[in-house]
Amino acid sequence: LDTFAQVFDRQEQERLRAEEAERQRREEERKRAAQVNPYLAEPAAPATPARRPSALELLKQQAAARPVVDPRAKKAESNKRIDERLRAAFRYLGQFGGMLREAHPVSKRRFGMIYFGEAAGLALVEGTADYRFRRVENEERFDYVVFKFGVAFARPERFEVSGEQLANMRPRLDKMGVRYEALEKKNDFGIVVHAKLMVTGPFPCEIVLRGDYDQPGFVGEMLNVGRFGASRFRIGADELTDEVLDELGTWLLGADDAFARFIERQQAK
Repeated sequence: LDTFAQVFDRQEQERLRAEEAERQRREEERKRAAQVNPYLAEPAAPATPARRPSALELLKQQAAARPVVDPRAKKAESNKRIDERLRAAFRYLGQFGGMLREAHPVSKRRFGMIYFGEAAGLALVEGTADYRFRRVENEERFDYVVFKFGVAFARPERFEVSGEQLANMRPRLDKMGVRYEALEKKNDFGIVVHAKLMVTGPFPCEIVLRGDYDQPGFVGEMLNVGRFGASRFRIGADELTDEVLDELGTWLLGADDAFARFIERQQAK
């Protein structure tokens, strides 16, 4: 299109020069005729009507009026936006975790716990937020934000397990830092055949929000949140708003399900 437009411009300039030369020739002839006989002078040529712009001229005008977007500037602005929203998430989750440590609120949300299934009426405890940096386009940017907390029984829960089950459970519970007491019943050979567990917790839960700077957005990962095990979701670059962060907090408290519905919509995309 640029090459064609250049050819068109050159042809248009040549045409205008020819018209101007013709106009000057006719003007000279009129002046000479007026000198010989003023009554035979050729009247001045009427003004040339304004010419309608061609399609190519209109395209060129629109292209010139269109703002030039520097891809590097656009990328830098996108990176800045993702970094800012991760910082906002860190601030919110840090404040939310501080309130958990003070209040130990009891959530109506059901949480899945290894070996013990799902339960509601659990206390949210030990909330902490942390983050990590990474270099993006020679700038220090937030890489991800991690929020860790625990769910604990409001009162110790009693469970009965076999000796074999206890042997499998104990190393895992100890590694997770779950508080429990085991009343063991052994046979004549000193082997545990039965045990009563008094379990308090807390069971660890984790939420990670990662910044995706290549395909602008955020990747969320949850561990033992809402159900036992891991889940994953994605949030658009402009969707990690203050409102969504607050919906996450109220969802953890069991106040509403707006955040769960939001995640379902993201997963359905």
